[in-house]
Amino acid sequence: MKVQFLALIAALGVCDSTAVRSSEPKAQLSYYCKPQIASGISFNDRQKEWVPTPFEPGKAFVLTLKYLGETTHKNYPGVFKTFDTYNITITYEGEDHKSSCIGMTLPDSDVVEVVEGDVVRCSRYFGDVFFFHPRTNRFLEAYLRGYLEGDQPGNTPAVTAGVCTKIN
Repeated sequence: MKVQFLALIAALGVCDSTAVRSSEPKAQLSYYCKPQIASGISFNDRQKEWVPTPFEPGKAFVLTLKYLGETTHKNYPGVFKTFDTYNITITYEGEDHKSSCIGMTLPDSDVVEVVEGDVVRCSRYFGDVFFFHPRTNRFLEAYLRGYLEGDQPGNTPAVTAGVCTKIN
């Protein structure tokens, strides 16, 4: 269990390194996404230690990517990169409310930059990171809070993995 969790965490750091620029027409794309597995760590109050913990994967959702255009800016000193930009929303099955996915490269913005390819990286809530790759139709979502705040039950870091199906 511990090895599976660490493998999922490791995947978060490398999943955007193989992105390839998409030739798919850019407009508004929607995907039906279903979480398949979730795992993390939780504080066991009786044992007074953090332990590997399986979780219920959660509700299915519709992921919507609305293409806004391209932008070019300095990514590193002297290096200019072109980014596709999107507004990204997630609507959970059975709900009407759309939650925005906030860009990680443009703080406090609902514009998400997709670096030279298909990998979408954004933040959904405080401490929540979301990755999606349209070429593989897979996503990872990580809640990375709780452990840092101290040894208390209830606030548990977790990683969820799942698949998406394009619906338009």
